[in-house]
Amino acid sequence: FKHYRLFNTTNNMTRVIEDEVQRTTDPFFIIETCCIIWFTFELLVRFLACPSKMAFCKDAMNSIDLMAIIPYFITLATVVSGQ
Repeated sequence: FKHYRLFNTTNNMTRVIEDEVQRTTDPFFIIETCCIIWFTFELLVRFLACPSKMAFCKDAMNSIDLMAIIPYFITLATVVSGQ
């Protein structure tokens, strides 16, 4: 799986540059993974402990929390499938 970046230059030309895929051994990737795991665990515990699941889902802050972790899991799926 390859990542690409598109750049529009001033003379109406588009350049495509191959981007490096993040490695799973990168220290920042490992730290980010640990933080996301903790944040996901905390979100699941809050959901399971909430007496009203519907009220939990309707709360804007919980929706923002969910939207914050979804991109990481999408990125993780693409990185893992590319290796």
